Amino acid sequence: MKTWVKLDNAAKIFPVVSNKHRTNLFSIAFSLTELVDPVCLQEALQITIMRFPSFKMRLRSGIFWFYLEENKQLPVVEKENAHILEPIDKYQSRGYLFRVSYFENKITMEVFHTLTDGYGATEFMKALVHCYLNLQGKNIDSEGKILVDDENIHEKTQDSFQRIYDERVKPDRSEERALHFKGTQYQDNWLSVVTGIIPRSQFKELITKYNCTYTQFMVGLLSYCANKVPYLLERKKFPFQVFVAVDLRRIFPSKSLRNFSMIVKSSVKLNPNMPLEDYVKIAKEQLTERISENYLLPRVIGNIKFEKMWILRIVPLVIKKFALKIGYARAASKSNSLCISNLGEIDLPNEMKKHVKKVIFSNGAMKETPINLGVTYYNDSVYMTFTSSIEERDFQKVFFRELVSLGLNITLENNDLEA
Repeated sequence: MKTWVKLDNAAKIFPVVSNKHRTNLFSIAFSLTELVDPVCLQEALQITIMRFPSFKMRLRSGIFWFYLEENKQLPVVEKENAHILEPIDKYQSRGYLFRVSYFENKITMEVFHTLTDGYGATEFMKALVHCYLNLQGKNIDSEGKILVDDENIHEKTQDSFQRIYDERVKPDRSEERALHFKGTQYQDNWLSVVTGIIPRSQFKELITKYNCTYTQFMVGLLSYCANKVPYLLERKKFPFQVFVAVDLRRIFPSKSLRNFSMIVKSSVKLNPNMPLEDYVKIAKEQLTERISENYLLPRVIGNIKFEKMWILRIVPLVIKKFALKIGYARAASKSNSLCISNLGEIDLPNEMKKHVKKVIFSNGAMKETPINLGVTYYNDSVYMTFTSSIEERDFQKVFFRELVSLGLNITLENNDLEA
C-alpha cells in the first residue's frame, strides 16, 4: 500500500462534521472467558496492525481534501474509559484513528468512521482477539474465518466506491426531513448503553411469524414504539425515519476493509391506531426495494458525482469544510430519526468460540439523533445495544417491553451510570 491514500467516498464527510458532541465513532467489544492480560494484548495489537495496512494510517489535511498517510508508529492499548466513544486524542493514540482498550475480561475497539465501517472493524477485531488468544497458548486454527496474512492487500485496501462508479447511471441524492427525539442531554458527553440479550431461536420464531428478516422486524418495531413516547418527539409533522446501514459488499462483491457501506431509510408517518403488523409490513416493503442494486447504485453514483464536481474539487479545504457542514446540517442530520446498524453474524472459529462469551456493537449518538441501535448475532444470542445521549430511557424500555410481550426472554445490561 502506498504511503498516502485519498479518503473513500463515505469517509470524506466525517473529518469535516465531527466534534466532541458528534464524534462519528462506533465500537465493537469482545467479552472473553478470562481476564485480559494488557501486556499480551499490546503484543497482539502490534502484530495485527502489520497485517492491516489500511488501518495503519493517520489523518492529514491537504489543500483540497483530507487524506490518509501511513503511520510509522505502533498503536498502544489503553485501559477502558467509562465514557465510551469519546473523541480520539491524536496524541494519546499516536495518530491512529482507532482506540483499543481493555477492562476485566473485555477488549473493545472504538473506531472513527473515516477509517472503516462495521465490517472492516469486525475483521480487525476478530484477527486481534485470535492473535491474542494464540499468544495466550490457545493454539486456535483460523478455519478460514480470520485474516491471518497479508495476501490480496490491494483488494482489501481498494476504494470499492470508485470501482463500481458508472457515470452513465443517473444519480439520486434526494432526502426528506424527519421527526427527532428530544430529551435531557447528559453532561460531559456521557452516553448511556443498554443491551438486550435475546435467545436467537425465540427471535427466529418471532420473525418467521411475521414473514420478515431480523432487520425488517426491528425497524418496524422501532417505528411502532415511537408512537408510545410522543412526548419524546419533536417536529411531529414529519415522518419517523429509521436509517439502516447497508453493507454494500452484500450487493457489490468486495473484500475491501475500507468503508463500503451506505444508508437507506425506512420512512413512516406515525399513527397510534396502526398495529405492529402494519409497521413491520411497511418496513419490509421499503427495505426489500431499497436494499437492492437498482436502488443503491444511483445513490452511490450521486454521492461520487457530487465529489467529482469540478467546482468542489478546486475549492480549498477551508471553504469546503464550511460548505459541507451547512449541507450536512440541512440534509443528513435532519433526515434521520434513529439509526440501526446490524453487523449480522459474528462468525468465529469453533475453538475460538469457547473463549469468547459475547460480541457487542455500539453506535455513537448525538444531539440530532440521540438514540441509535447496534445489533450483532453471536452463538445462540441476538445482542441489541441502544446508545443514547439523553437521560430519558422510556423509548428503550417500551421497545424491550414490547419484545417481552411478544414472548421473548430478554436479559438487560447497562453501563455504570445507569445502574
